[in-house]
Amino acid sequence: MLVAAAIDYAKARPGLEVVTLTVTKGNAPAEGLYRSVGFQSFGIEPMAIRSGGAYLSKVHMWLELGHMSVVPSFRTVDESEGEELARIRVEAMRESLERIGRFDEARAKARFLSSFVPAYTRAVVIGAQLVGFFVVRPEGRGLLLDHLYVRPVHQGQGIGSLILAKVFAEADAKQQVVKVGALRESRSNEFYVRSGFVLVESAEHDNYYERLPQNVR
Repeated sequence: MLVAAAIDYAKARPGLEVVTLTVTKGNAPAEGLYRSVGFQSFGIEPMAIRSGGAYLSKVHMWLELGHMSVVPSFRTVDESEGEELARIRVEAMRESLERIGRFDEARAKARFLSSFVPAYTRAVVIGAQLVGFFVVRPEGRGLLLDHLYVRPVHQGQGIGSLILAKVFAEADAKQQVVKVGALRESRSNEFYVRSGFVLVESAEHDNYYERLPQNVR
């Protein structure tokens, strides 16, 4: 919402057409956030800053204001939305589960609804449209990203990175580990690794990842 507000401010300035920024190279959640609203990279500045005795590079990005994408927002949910969220889960998981012959719509819905807790769940909306949701539960001294689903038609637009940026910011503020699991055959494995998660365990059907807290600056 802060990024959207900054862009709205820029668009209101007469004659302003382009906004630029830099993001530390390797900060995938932040870069994903900016890409989700339309920023594109145009170069890398090596050894741009020094932190903890090491030099870090900066990715330079730009946005043409006339081509800004719609920014999704988050809101709380209530008990009445459980069925709709379960349908989104089915839509998002169908391809991966069908590929390995494990797709069962009724089972997928039931598994989600049996553990559905609105207090841990956030809806992802664009305008008034519900396009996805995520669930973050406390687990020990850390957090479990129990669900993260986006409707297939809205995938590839940076929404997942925007969600992770929010989760990571909250975890880093409390110096908490974030854990997540993914079906081994799912493309989400690449997404989580690219976003900073590290594989810690592989089971028969799932991979499990952790992301350690980062220093808050």
